[in-house]
Amino acid sequence: MHELSAVVVAVVLILAAGLIAGLTVRGTAHDQRMPPSTPQVGQAWFTWITAQNSAHDHAVTDNEAVIGRTFGHGQYRAMCDTMFLPAPMEHAPRPRCPLCLMALRPSHPKTANQTL
Repeated sequence: MHELSAVVVAVVLILAAGLIAGLTVRGTAHDQRMPPSTPQVGQAWFTWITAQNSAHDHAVTDNEAVIGRTFGHGQYRAMCDTMFLPAPMEHAPRPRCPLCLMALRPSHPKTANQTL
């Protein structure tokens, strides 16, 4: 029960931070308010995170980011199923992971039933 409470608190804090920053909660991939730097797969928002010991940035859904911060000791699971620690913010972005890019395609099993 404690873990569920921690997840709820984390989600509320993320939503509150977005509202304070002037962002809106978006419902669909076709929402015109969606900033171009934050792509969306169906209802799953994701961002590119630079991996500490990798030559690539990986796509991580917001849900996986919350799980990584709450239960994963800072490790994230990417769309390509790679578990990784994020690089420090001072690192420059790296090329995007080709397996994550493939997983984001509409024909991929992870995204086949979602609308882009």
